[in-house]
Amino acid sequence: MGQNEALLARLLVMLSGDPKPPQPASPSLAQMQDYLYEHLYMPTDLSRIAEHFGVAKSTLCRKVKNHFGRTVLQMHEELKIRWACLLLKQCGQNVTSVARRLGYRDPCYFSRVFKRHLGISPLHWRQMQRDR
Repeated sequence: MGQNEALLARLLVMLSGDPKPPQPASPSLAQMQDYLYEHLYMPTDLSRIAEHFGVAKSTLCRKVKNHFGRTVLQMHEELKIRWACLLLKQCGQNVTSVARRLGYRDPCYFSRVFKRHLGISPLHWRQMQRDR
């Protein structure tokens, strides 16, 4: 995913009608949130993220959990699932393509994550969107 597509992903997710997440209190948290948007196409790697920001992994996890009430992984998954919904609905891509585009090597694992967040499989979700 290039920089333009990351920006487009962020804009489309923001315009999708979901409430905007609370604004971070410090610039480092705002930068972390931007980083997650820009890396939707990659697996969540806490060590890489912590290294990028020059903090220990435990510090990163604690700051994010304290501020957002969620873990880095939860935040990144939520962003990925929101982007997946847009891809499934508007681009008509198959589940395997969407999974790979979001950094999931295993489409079955992506489907489990999707179902954990939305309560239904990606295929069922897309069918429900078509039936509307």
